[in-house]
Amino acid sequence: MTMFKISFCTTCMNRLSHLKQTLKRNILDNEDYPNLEFILLDYNSTDGLKEYVRSELHTFITSKKLVYYRTEEPKKYNMSHSRNLAYKLATGDIVCNIDADNFTGAGFATYINGVFKKNGNVF
Repeated sequence: MTMFKISFCTTCMNRLSHLKQTLKRNILDNEDYPNLEFILLDYNSTDGLKEYVRSELHTFITSKKLVYYRTEEPKKYNMSHSRNLAYKLATGDIVCNIDADNFTGAGFATYINGVFKKNGNVF
């Protein structure tokens, strides 16, 4: 069975309150899919995101389920720039944006893999 590597990319600037609700749940809801990475780009958040990641998400980083990056350059959020940065950091065959306030639901990575197995010409 083909199991594409999938990168779920989230960019975050001062949306820690949303990320606290969604990120752990999304990782746990997709544990059944082994070829998956979550990319989190901290786009110069000033709301404690860096500290939260260090204290609450360390086990996901250690297990390589979550890859965390931070840039301190931007002063304002730029959706195109932040997403392009996150996508460049991704190593998956399939790259999927997940907003900080979105839940994937259980088995979303498996669903995405199935869609691309049926028709690779999807975006």
